[in-house]
Amino acid sequence: MIVGMAIFGLAAGGIAIAAIVMLAWSALILAAFFLLPFLMCLHSYEKQSYDVVIFQNTVTGGQIAFHNDIPSAKEFAEFIERLRAEIKTQQGKASVAPKSLSQELESLAKLRESGVLTEAEFTNAKQNLINSVKVIAPIGFGN
Repeated sequence: MIVGMAIFGLAAGGIAIAAIVMLAWSALILAAFFLLPFLMCLHSYEKQSYDVVIFQNTVTGGQIAFHNDIPSAKEFAEFIERLRAEIKTQQGKASVAPKSLSQELESLAKLRESGVLTEAEFTNAKQNLINSVKVIAPIGFGN
């Protein structure tokens, strides 16, 4: 879309300037011919554009954000109220904090000691538990 707008916009603008300078009506009609696809591309681009467009510098990590549709103060206040209500709703549903790794390993050891788990099952469950809490290192930093 942007390439189409650039091509047709430059063509329409160049021909229009030439038509005004030379006072040629036929050139002005030709400029209008290029102006129509430019406007169609612009309309299509605006229809498909996002509310926020973010360009990120891959070297520095810096970002530039363009906001196309900023909400009004009333819309923002309504959103905050809905968010607060949802937080209160979810707080009531929150479960007890998960056990730490050492607590989980102690529970597995008690199950093994009581005979619920065999030695092989205990070893397998312990390894699965340890693997589930390992943090993946960023690229370039090995374990």
